[in-house]
Amino acid sequence: MHGDILITKLRQNQCIDLTCHARKSNGKDHAKYSPVATASYRMKPCVQLNERVFDEDADRLAVLEPGVFRIVKVKGVRGR
Repeated sequence: MHGDILITKLRQNQCIDLTCHARKSNGKDHAKYSPVATASYRMKPCVQLNERVFDEDADRLAVLEPGVFRIVKVKGVRGR
């Protein structure tokens, strides 16, 4: 709602997967309504491929999963 509220700083190709639930009340009803917040996060797992991926398949991976895979140019190696 407000563009000037900073949640976190992100690096290039990073994003936030955020789900929020809010209910307005006060701490007299229940302790969960006290003026503190509960926050959690999850880290993305490290992804390693079991076999090498070349050419169009590597380009497709980079498009389908941006920021997850890094394309490395290798001289003298051809796919399949």
